[in-house]
Amino acid sequence: MIFKQLLILGFIVLFGNIVLSQTILKYDVDHPTAKVHNHYVLYGIYKRYYNRLPKHPIVGAYGTTGYYDRVNKKGGKGECSYIYLPVEKLEIGKQYTLKVTVKMDKDYADMPYFQRNFGFATSTYLFKNDWGLWPKQFIPFGKLEASVPQKVELEFRPMSKTKYIIIGVFQAAEMDDYYLSDFSQHEFRLFDLELSKSIHPDAPFHYVGDAYAEEQLKKSLPQPFSCDSIFFDSGSATIADKYMDQLKSLPNSLATRQDLVHIFAYTDSQGSDNQKLGNERASALKTALITAGLDSTRIVTVNYGETKASNKVSSADRRVEVYTNFGKLYQKKYTEALQAAQIEDYGEAHKLMHIQWLNLVPPEFAMNALFDCWGESAKADRFKSDLTKAIKKKYYRGKAMQFTLDSIFFENKKGKDLRGYLAQNHLPLYEGNCRYSYDWKRDEQTREFADTYYKRFGFPSKAEYGKRSHKMVPDIILGSDRLEYLEKYLPLFKEACESEKLSWRQYARLFDKIQVVRTGFQRYGTQTYVSKDGSYLADTPIEDLDNLEEYRRQVKLAPLSESQLNQLVENQKQLDTLLVRELNDIYQLDQAPRIQLKINEAQYGKKSSQVAEQWDFMGESDSLNAIKIAALITERGWLGPEIIGQQGNSTLFLVIQHADLETQQKYLPNLREAVNVNKAKATDLALLEDRVAIAQGKKQIYGSQIITDPESGHSMLAPLLDPDKVNDRRAKVGLGDIANYIKRWNLDWEVERERLREKD
Repeated sequence: MIFKQLLILGFIVLFGNIVLSQTILKYDVDHPTAKVHNHYVLYGIYKRYYNRLPKHPIVGAYGTTGYYDRVNKKGGKGECSYIYLPVEKLEIGKQYTLKVTVKMDKDYADMPYFQRNFGFATSTYLFKNDWGLWPKQFIPFGKLEASVPQKVELEFRPMSKTKYIIIGVFQAAEMDDYYLSDFSQHEFRLFDLELSKSIHPDAPFHYVGDAYAEEQLKKSLPQPFSCDSIFFDSGSATIADKYMDQLKSLPNSLATRQDLVHIFAYTDSQGSDNQKLGNERASALKTALITAGLDSTRIVTVNYGETKASNKVSSADRRVEVYTNFGKLYQKKYTEALQAAQIEDYGEAHKLMHIQWLNLVPPEFAMNALFDCWGESAKADRFKSDLTKAIKKKYYRGKAMQFTLDSIFFENKKGKDLRGYLAQNHLPLYEGNCRYSYDWKRDEQTREFADTYYKRFGFPSKAEYGKRSHKMVPDIILGSDRLEYLEKYLPLFKEACESEKLSWRQYARLFDKIQVVRTGFQRYGTQTYVSKDGSYLADTPIEDLDNLEEYRRQVKLAPLSESQLNQLVENQKQLDTLLVRELNDIYQLDQAPRIQLKINEAQYGKKSSQVAEQWDFMGESDSLNAIKIAALITERGWLGPEIIGQQGNSTLFLVIQHADLETQQKYLPNLREAVNVNKAKATDLALLEDRVAIAQGKKQIYGSQIITDPESGHSMLAPLLDPDKVNDRRAKVGLGDIANYIKRWNLDWEVERERLREKD
């Protein structure tokens, strides 16, 4: 009997050791090995709170922010304090099992982007996470239920050296065109984690790891691995044998059944037909992936040929880049449908949208499609009508009011930030041609709807109508520039916040907007941004920095970090508060007549006597404003925002821009000098340069001025210097593509360029 017990004990010890030997990393209440790599904003604001938290369960955080530097591609949307665990025993190409238990806070259920991009990554370093989410290859955990612990188990193979396991919310390509304006913090908790060698090497797995360099690609590995580049011999489209195992394993690296593989083909500059060679290389990769079991509909190919080749003939240019999980299948179908509509093949567009896209698209993105640009013909109208019926039937059955509210939400976005919403359905690299111009009359109509709805029902309920419809009425109100309209809603916002129907941030934004119009100052610091150099700045000066934190506490806003407060104090040291208020009064005198002019045009027509009288009044007002601003510039020069605030700085330009030609010419050199010393915007200078040139009978430089054709009465681009190089000039001063700019007046750049060439 004793022998039998010893034998059993021996087996337990033996097999127990085998099991334990498979475990590489562990985190639980008895093994608190995880740490948090704190994001400076999230941690800075809640430093005391985090320092008091226990080591188990460990708490990470993610939040939203509007910062993104489009010029330098720095940063991203959102921010995260990542949980990390050091690890040093992972072998490249070997398969591992990861088991975690995490709990997301309740707001996670309303945040689709964070649902899609919460997961884990491996890394060789702890990144400096200054701006936004970490743009890293990661494995999503999939949509998790909020507020309750969730268990996740997956298989993966590292494709580079690993020093850390990272858990949190990561940035993805489709996030770059989104705008998350309101800062908020949300927690996630890690209860346990176990990393072990896989005992199921044949199970489907993901690849994860740092990006490969060319030299790393040449090394042989004991197991197949994923890579981002396949290299070719000169003039060849034959895939080397060393890459075949890698390609065969790529289909298993896709996160979901909707994820795509993008193939980007390149050649060097040697050879006579590199476009053909690039196509052959892309085709070879596509064939290899299809052979490996990937559905051809999930492959996107782009051939750059030699267009992006380096100056020297280099082996690095002879490659095909393979991007996995870059875009979704529903985005591919949608983009193909848009391209079909552009050539008026609405039969193909209908097939792609109704039979394929509609069954793939996430419900929250379906409505966006009704506001994209599908064409203006009778066929296009029928297509849009059919698509509307299909979306209503699938997603809004019995929800007529929600359909109306969602529609007004997007109608209000036209001419503003609608492009970001439309991009949710596009492939990441697709440049949509849909541009809506700002329409004063449309804004008036949406405001009237918001007023009518509020009088009958109050603010739309999130529980009843969803997050988008819930935001519709307050968004429309906050978008208004009419002081009396904003003031009417201020007490109503406060009442809704007290009854938890709106957020206090919405009230604070409305209060600050009114306060800026009244005084030139904001109270709660809701109009802030992060500059390119990392400084935390305010769009308009803060009313009372000493009491800012108390004001924010009163409306339940998160406190600012010590560094943010210090920056605001530093930025306002030179502020001339009296002059800020004076310039704010002038700003109102400049803008009020123009707002009234638009109202009169919409109500009485552009040729009415009311509009003519308003033009006369506006001219008199502009002359008086110009006298005041001219005296200020003569006495003190062109003052920067550190002295008069951003709005005061803009007021100097607006008044000179609206003055007579003599005044414009006199102070144009002052604006040029101000731009040189970073006291004014280069975009403002470009607009004034163009306006002065046209007034002098010369050609404009930047293409900012639109005039009316006296014969047809239609808008047209004013005479322009060297139209073929205008975008180069615009880019240097921070102006966007001219084709997109003139679409606001329903002008086509190709047509306008040809007309300007003929005039030359």
